[in-house]
Amino acid sequence: EDDEMVQYKNALAVLQDVEASEIKSLRKLTERVTTERRVLRYLREQDQQKNLAIFEDSLPYCSPGTPLLLKALKDSEDQAPQSAMLLDVATWAPDEEVWFTMLAQDNTVRMVTVSEIVDVALDLPLVTLNPGEFETIVSHLPAKHQWLRDTRKSLYSEVRPEETLDIASRIPLLSPPSEPPEVLSQQNRVAFSETQVQEHPLGSRADALELLQAARIVAKTSSSIKKLTSGEGALNEDDSVSPAWRGFQALTSCLQEYGMITSEGNVTDIGAMVAAINAENPLFIGVLLISTPELDDLGPHHLAAFFSAIAVDMSRPDVFVASGPSDVVLELVEQSVDMKDRILAAQMSHGLDIPIPLDPTFAGIVEAWAMGVSWTELLTLTSVQEGDLIRLLRRVMDVLRQIPRLPYVPNDRGVSTALRLQARRALTLMDRFPVSDDVTYTVSEEELMEVSNEGLKTDMKLPEGQISGPMGWSEGEVSEALAKEDMLFDYTAEESDGVSSLGGSSGDSGDEE
Repeated sequence: EDDEMVQYKNALAVLQDVEASEIKSLRKLTERVTTERRVLRYLREQDQQKNLAIFEDSLPYCSPGTPLLLKALKDSEDQAPQSAMLLDVATWAPDEEVWFTMLAQDNTVRMVTVSEIVDVALDLPLVTLNPGEFETIVSHLPAKHQWLRDTRKSLYSEVRPEETLDIASRIPLLSPPSEPPEVLSQQNRVAFSETQVQEHPLGSRADALELLQAARIVAKTSSSIKKLTSGEGALNEDDSVSPAWRGFQALTSCLQEYGMITSEGNVTDIGAMVAAINAENPLFIGVLLISTPELDDLGPHHLAAFFSAIAVDMSRPDVFVASGPSDVVLELVEQSVDMKDRILAAQMSHGLDIPIPLDPTFAGIVEAWAMGVSWTELLTLTSVQEGDLIRLLRRVMDVLRQIPRLPYVPNDRGVSTALRLQARRALTLMDRFPVSDDVTYTVSEEELMEVSNEGLKTDMKLPEGQISGPMGWSEGEVSEALAKEDMLFDYTAEESDGVSSLGGSSGDSGDEE
């Protein structure tokens, strides 16, 4: 306790000539930098894990001579990735993982796991090997006891045979792979937050780090110091707070940041709408619904494809998908990356780790199904099993059927009428056997509307003979549809019990899980 008091007094002495508001704003900016860097590291690790899974599945089937990039040897002066070519799967391994033998551009023979691989250049031709040269390389591989340890997942030979020197010289010099869009976007956010710190009145001071450290000590010890000086000697209040309550407080702070909850703890109109969304990350979907006006202009098949990208997480590295979605869908997915990064950063700044799915892998499959592609033809477009494919399409339908029923927000700040109508159209187009079978999954008549997939426009590559053409929804037809009473749900709130209900007929929802 005496040491804590000394630290507290020393910290106050460091901060005596600094305005409290300035040090507080600097702390917020530095915490923002820390959060943005953490998000950047997370995105890079995510991309790396995705690539490693692809390498692990594909590399055993690659031919000898496949160009690739390896991490530099630990003791190498040049730590840039090293160009190499694949030889084969190693005949023995130091552990249970699959190891591969490689010949590097500097004529070094290496044996590594996929964790040491930076990139595989599958789009480049194989390194030319003349007859007998592969056998020459194999004959010069060191014996088991002659391999030298580089790292836990990397071995190498210090012998560089002259017989393989000419072969190594044919290995092309590869450039490091470019960063994915989400990483580049996050790098800009990190650079911007670092600039804000540098431009702060205290950020350029030589003792800025000392000031921040003193501020942290004061913030950490001030509560216990007050209790000690008042004779209470009690534990810090935070020590008795349960992890569940901390999580609730963190979630509340994050929702307040996006205007879903007021500072008094009351749910706003938009917050009530987002709360009605049943998805993996309702905040992400809700923010996109109210901040992406382009959704109103999407065709029903495009809307279904987009929702599969933002609401369904079935990403697998070994999945084959024959066609991606239309360009308009991919553009919206790319546009949503920035919002994903912002919400992810906000969550992490409050200590939350809620996944945010954003993956257009299956968007083309969903669009094709909404376009009228038969079930048999749909199965030829992907390696996903029938049961998984049905589950994917039903999850998209689950999201679509929620859109018309979301609570209305005054002053057109919520989901537009046009989007609600288009969601019903998309749901109707997807309501086909075997996805809907009247036994395990049904959609009620009141959720559907008369709509045809004839004339829907798409630029995705569909099997020969499938639907393609201009979309057949004119402005007049939309206005006429909006005028019909049965086009949209009448969403009202019953004041007696505070529970929202559908106006008119109260039929069964149709879900029979």
